[in-house]
Amino acid sequence: MMETDYDFRRRKLKTPNGKLSILIILLLLAAGGYYLYLMITGNPDAAKNKDVKTTLVQFYNEFVKSRNVGPAAKYIYRNDGQLVVNYRFYYGDIQSFRIKKIQDIETYKKKGIVEVRTLNWKSKEFKYTDTVTLEYIEGRWQITNYWSTSSDGWPKLP
Repeated sequence: MMETDYDFRRRKLKTPNGKLSILIILLLLAAGGYYLYLMITGNPDAAKNKDVKTTLVQFYNEFVKSRNVGPAAKYIYRNDGQLVVNYRFYYGDIQSFRIKKIQDIETYKKKGIVEVRTLNWKSKEFKYTDTVTLEYIEGRWQITNYWSTSSDGWPKLP
């Protein structure tokens, strides 16, 4: 005779594989740790980025004041205002800037990412992203390279 009763109380529930659970938890912790590392190292307000942020803020304050890049050139290595003069011409009227990130490249070399909000001659708002490389030269942080997405709107030669 075949038994038809089944005792559900004795049936064991399958639990997920313990090794797989531990692996998933470790991966989540590693991803969270990496995210925190990126937030701390790229954070412009981090203590290690204080002097670089100060240089960027002073540069952009001068850069925003007028289309003449002379006062802002003192923050550029060898006072080379030509590095930024074309970008400044095509920016239009700069409304604001925000330092989004400061990253380490080498010990005495950093890269700043700056978002610049402008109005062009038609009063149309644009947001550009500047990439600024700074190096610690002669006892202070100086801009050695500057590139902006504002060049995307420049006139094209035929």
